[in-house]
Amino acid sequence: DSKWFIPPVDSYLNDREYFDLIPTPISFHEIRNKYNKSDCREFREFERDIRLCFSNAMVYNPPHHAVHKAAQRLNMNFTDLLSEFKSEQINIAAKSVRRMTNDPSARSLVDLYQIK
Repeated sequence: DSKWFIPPVDSYLNDREYFDLIPTPISFHEIRNKYNKSDCREFREFERDIRLCFSNAMVYNPPHHAVHKAAQRLNMNFTDLLSEFKSEQINIAAKSVRRMTNDPSARSLVDLYQIK
């Protein structure tokens, strides 16, 4: 399914209509390059770029088209994986806070960031 989303969009689409319809074309290749070159690695921006890639494919291709269907499947898989990842990160952070709360040397740091 992912083969449609890897190469740069302009390398296989010479359709002017695509670029008129899709204001921000993006592919996995471009996303990878963006984050390899950048010092800024905001996870929300990465998530937005991935979703934009799939959204672009679904906007441009009709629902019965293979690319549209692949974008739907991959977007659902991405959502599931992202949910698992975020849940794991929350659990790790919660364990760290519990450990820090019990560690007298870290107590002032916990107090500083405690949610009120």
